[in-house]
Amino acid sequence: MKFQATYQGVFNMPQTGNQRYLLVIGQENTFAETLAAISTTVLQTLGPRIWKGITCQVNSFGRTEYVLWVEPNLNKEIEEQSILNFRVDQCTPFPGNGIEFSHGVSIKVSVI
Repeated sequence: MKFQATYQGVFNMPQTGNQRYLLVIGQENTFAETLAAISTTVLQTLGPRIWKGITCQVNSFGRTEYVLWVEPNLNKEIEEQSILNFRVDQCTPFPGNGIEFSHGVSIKVSVI
């Protein structure tokens, strides 16, 4: 899947401390609908103990944005706040810490 997002930089996942790149997708982006559907389906089907790699936030303008937490595997330097085109290359499930999350997903993307 291809999508456009704003690169926000590198952050540590609160649950594991693992580094992830944060990509922000605005609600006007058609990929936001896909992320919302995935989040809803996973929550309804598997419950809240699955880390989807997708979070939701409201920006300073009151608009909903989706944040995709992806593996820090991009092979080039990217400036924060850069708007780029990305492609989802791989999603791999992994066991969670058993405390807060039973399982999660590792998402790998590339810049196109």
